Amino acid sequence: MGIIALVTMIVILVFYLQARPILLMNTETEAKRDIAAAEAIIDLKHPGPWHTRGGILYKGQAEVNNNYFLVDYIKELTGASCSIYLNNVCVSTTEIDGDCYIRAVDQSVPKEVRSKVLEAGQIYLGQAEVEGRVSQAAYKPIINDDGQVIGVLYIGTRSSLYNSIIYGSMKTIGIAGLILAVLIALITRYFVDRKLVKSKPLREVDAEIWRSPKQELVHNSIKDNDFDMLDTLLDWQQELPKGLNPLTLKEILLFLLENDGDEVTVKDVSKSMSLSTVTVRRYLDYMEECGLVDVEQEYGSVGRPLKLYKLKG
Repeated sequence: MGIIALVTMIVILVFYLQARPILLMNTETEAKRDIAAAEAIIDLKHPGPWHTRGGILYKGQAEVNNNYFLVDYIKELTGASCSIYLNNVCVSTTEIDGDCYIRAVDQSVPKEVRSKVLEAGQIYLGQAEVEGRVSQAAYKPIINDDGQVIGVLYIGTRSSLYNSIIYGSMKTIGIAGLILAVLIALITRYFVDRKLVKSKPLREVDAEIWRSPKQELVHNSIKDNDFDMLDTLLDWQQELPKGLNPLTLKEILLFLLENDGDEVTVKDVSKSMSLSTVTVRRYLDYMEECGLVDVEQEYGSVGRPLKLYKLKG
């Protein structure tokens, strides 16, 4: 899950770094197109030059101060917010003051815009903070017949589109990564439980160890002292010598229980369980040290005597 989470975060970061400049460029293009459309609408609605008289901004013969019909009409056609400034102060806008639910006039041009638009007379394309929100915007100077900058025309792009693409996509990737991580974790746990830890012989041993002493064990009846032996095994299996695994020990125990009454050799256990003779001998020797098995030696004509193992009765 940790690996999947890390990969998901990397994918989100890469997506953000790759998509953000492309989307910013597209929104700047959109803002430039919208501000050109806004200028055309204003010229069509109110022909004539921009000028001021008595502290009021005019376009032709139309007064612009508090002319909300004009800015609302621009927003309706372009889908973008619109504001008109007289010098540094907003005199008409589609923006709403969140506290008072009235038009957010008398606001100042953002500080990052002033020098470029009001002082240098250039268009500004980029991010700007308006009413506490940062959005992609276009600011264009309003120039009178004398070539003086007397105000600013503002167009704010539809930030919801930008946010839905960037943050919506990041959220989708994050949720998909989380679901994938959970699925992989569940599959991995199932595989470990069923295929590695809970192999078929081990599941049988676990079931039989906790079964009532009155039940049969692997189709053979078992005496009470056998359950005493199992209880003993459960007590000391957590303190096995280094190199011995309690799971393997249980499987060897099952094999001995299945052959209860018969003597087995190291090779018998090794062949049945697909373990090396060296490994099997270590476990059987340990069980002998614990008094769980009886060992007899069978002498042949040559070689070392053969050890025969049998669970204690």
